[in-house]
Parts: sequence; structure tokens; C-alpha cells
Amino acid sequence: MEAERTTMKQFMKGASLLTLATLIVKILSAIYRVPYQNMVGDEGFYVYQQVYPFIGIIVIWTSYGVAVALSKMLAERVEEERRVVRQIALRLLIAGSIAFWLILQLGAPLLAQWMGDLQLVPLLRNVSWLALLIAPIALMKGELQADGRMDVIAKSNVIEQFVRVAIVIASAALVTTSGLSIYDAGKYAVLGSVAGSLVATYTLWKVYRLSPKQQPSISYGAFTGVRRELVTLSISLSASSLILLLFQLVDSFTVFQALSVHETVQESMRLKGIYDRGQPFVQLGILVATSLSLAIVPMIAHYEKQRRYRSTESMTQLTIRIAVVFGVAATVGLWLVLPPLNVLLFEHNEGVLALRIFILQIVLLSVIFPLTAILQGKGYVGYPIMIFVIGVVLKSVITTPLTIQYGIVGASLSSVIGLTLITICILIVFRRHVVRGVLGKQYVSILSSATLFMVVTVQLTLSLLPVVTLHERLQAMVETFASVGVGGASFLFVVLRYRMIREKEWYMVPFGKQLAKLQLMIGKKR
Repeated sequence: MEAERTTMKQFMKGASLLTLATLIVKILSAIYRVPYQNMVGDEGFYVYQQVYPFIGIIVIWTSYGVAVALSKMLAERVEEERRVVRQIALRLLIAGSIAFWLILQLGAPLLAQWMGDLQLVPLLRNVSWLALLIAPIALMKGELQADGRMDVIAKSNVIEQFVRVAIVIASAALVTTSGLSIYDAGKYAVLGSVAGSLVATYTLWKVYRLSPKQQPSISYGAFTGVRRELVTLSISLSASSLILLLFQLVDSFTVFQALSVHETVQESMRLKGIYDRGQPFVQLGILVATSLSLAIVPMIAHYEKQRRYRSTESMTQLTIRIAVVFGVAATVGLWLVLPPLNVLLFEHNEGVLALRIFILQIVLLSVIFPLTAILQGKGYVGYPIMIFVIGVVLKSVITTPLTIQYGIVGASLSSVIGLTLITICILIVFRRHVVRGVLGKQYVSILSSATLFMVVTVQLTLSLLPVVTLHERLQAMVETFASVGVGGASFLFVVLRYRMIREKEWYMVPFGKQLAKLQLMIGKKR
């Protein structure tokens, strides 16, 4: 019993480390886009964002789909069966890597034509080299995670992202100093992702090569069974992480061409670049929901295995309550401060309405991510996949007509409509199979009060600050930081004063210990 408790403690420590590394990676992924856009402009940002979904899908499916699925399959088997699974997985991954490489190398002209920009061909071909690293990275991460070496995986993830970000920003700097084109900047930026993955491969290999390997014989029946399980698990585990990237992929094939119906090519590129500014806002806005989703799956699966259903239910309710409160705060807060924030980060205030609609995705994703994670933890893996497919199909159908009619505002609407459908369907499945009435009247009342208080204080702050006139970007910085500070403090004060989340429950979120202490201090002053 004591050994099991120690093993679980080590597992949770490793999972926490991996979650922290994932958050660092996601923060870096959101932040580096700002200096990149500042150096290459909206047109240059458009170029990189057109091919980024291909990069993201390969990286996410490899690291959070195949690797996690493989680790689960290996952890559930004895050593002899593990050898068989390892060999089958290696063969499948090599075949998949070569297939992706061929599709992107040979199909690049066709894909670029579908996107409406043939100058993207070299960028797509550069992405293909990333596909060749799917097999080694997924296999090594899967085995190391099954063996509990999550520290190695966390280290490789962070190093990979640092290398990628450094080369992406350096490629943008080349444009401003050497007169290269924005497409050249995009090509080098893509190679930054390849370089990052190569460094990650080496980091993993240094540890992985020390473990002994054997070549078992493999039957056809075993091959078919492992293939089916690996594909199904990898897709289900990475589905929620892939949904944003799939929506971006739809945008890559539709938005630019739809804008070109009424605009020049140059103006369409610029508008698509403005539209793509919404991505880093959304990525930062869903950080809490992402961290909770990563942490909740192993915990719920552990409780389910031990038949501790009461613990599962309380963990489920807490996860949703925390995700929703931060999702609402991030969405409303960004909506309010977007005009000065847009100027501060991107130099001018174009596309505010489109971006405000775009960031509504934050609150929807803050519901989708934890609910999907809980359903997966309880074994309901098929429902989310079907629902996500329906959402992507809807997004694909409505993006072009809405964009032709309303420009980038219509493109933003198409994403929100698609995610709204997904949210409704996920909620229906969740209520039917897991639990009803997670958010009580008191919770909703406190959340509404906190949101209203934040709106009033931020609007008051923004109305008073223009009295001091500064340089436009400096003025935007003052307005942004002042309103974020006032609004965040106002929202948090109401949430803590009325104990929307109990002290011990705060420990599930980053800086939760400090929030719990602050809540106790505020409570004593009542």
C-alpha cells in the first residue's frame, strides 16, 4: 500500500513537471508572435500563420497524441508485450512520417494553390522535414513517459521551444536588416521548428539510448490490434489540443481567398495578418483551462480505477468551476482592454471588432477543454472526437460565405459559431454521462457580480486615463497595464471575498497557494 502511494506521488510529481513545461511552451508560443509581427508586419505575419497549422498539428499529434497513447499502452503491458508494441509502433510511425513527408513535398504546389498563394510552396516543403522526426520523437517520449522519466520529456519540450522561438525571431530580424522578403522570413522561421525538433530528438536520445532493446517476432493479429489502438488513442488524446489548429487550418485555406474576392492581394494579406493576431490572445487566455485539462486526466483515471467515485465527482466539479471563472475573467478582461492592448503589441488599432469576436473563443474553450479531459478520464473517448469533427465541418462550410460578406469579422464569427456548437454538444454528453448541475446559483451570482465589478472599474479607469496625453504606444501601455491591474484586482477581490473557490481548492491552479492565503486575509477583514 505504501509502495503504491509512493509510486502515485512520484507519478503526480512527474505529471506536474510535464504540465509546467507544457505551460512554458504555450506561453512562449503565444509571446514570440508579437515581436515577429512587429518586425515583418501584418503581411509577413500572414505568411507564417498560413503554414503554422501544419507545424502545430505535427508537433501536437506527435508529443501529446502518439507519445501519450504509446506510454499508456506500454504502461499497461508486461515486458514481453511491451517489446512487441514498441516494434509495431516504430514501424507505423516510420510509415506515417514518410507518408506525411511525401504529401508535403509532392503536394506542396497543390496545397499552396488551394490556399491561393503559390509563394507558400517552399515553406510547405520546409515543414515536410519536420514530419520525418515524428517517429523518433514520439517513440522516445512514449517509452520515457511509460518509464516515469517525465523530467527528460519536460526538458526536451522546453529546449525545443526555446530553439524554435530564437530562430523564428532571428529570421524576422533578417528581413529588417538584410532586405530579404517576408516569404524568406517565413522559410527560415519554419526551419526553426525543424531545428528545435532536432535538438529535442538529441536531448531525448541521450537518455533513451541507455535502455536495452530487443527485436521480438510479430504476428499479423498483434500488428492490427496495436495499430488500431495506437491510432484511436492518439487521436482521442490530442483531439482537444488539435481543435484550435484545425480551425486555423480551415482559415488557411479559406480566409485569404475569401478576402481576395473584394480586396487586392496585398490588402487581403494584411487583413489576414490582422485577423491572426487573435491567436496569441486566445492561447494566453486559455492557459488555466489547458493546465487543468493536462492535470485532470491522470487524476480522474486514478480515482476511477480505485472506484473512488466521490473523489472523481468533487474533482470534476472543482475543475469546471475554476476553468469557467478564469475563462470568463480572461474573455471579458481582454474584450475591455483590447483597443489599447492592440496598439501596445501591434502598433495600430485595426480589426478591434473582429478580434473582440475572436477572443470569445476563450470562454468556450475554457469549457470544452476540461469537459473533454474529464470525459476521456472516465473512458468516453469517442464522443469528443465525433463532436469535434462536426464542429470542424461546420467551420469549413460557413467560413468562406461569412468572410466574403463581413470580412475578418465574418471569419471570427465562423470560429465562434463552430466552437459554440462543440460546447453545446459536449455539455449535452457531459450532463447525460457524467454529472448535472455543476455550477450552482450562488456560483453564477458571484461570478456575475465579479464580472460586473470588473467592467465598471476598467471602464472608469480607461475614461480617466486619456487626461494624460503621451506618445500613442506609451499611452497604450499605461492604459493597458492600469486597466489590467485595476480590473484583475476588482474581479479577484469579489471572487476571494465571497469564497467562490475554497482555500484548499485553489492549490489546483498556478500560484494557488498565494491566492488561498490572500483569500484567508480578505476573509478575516470582513
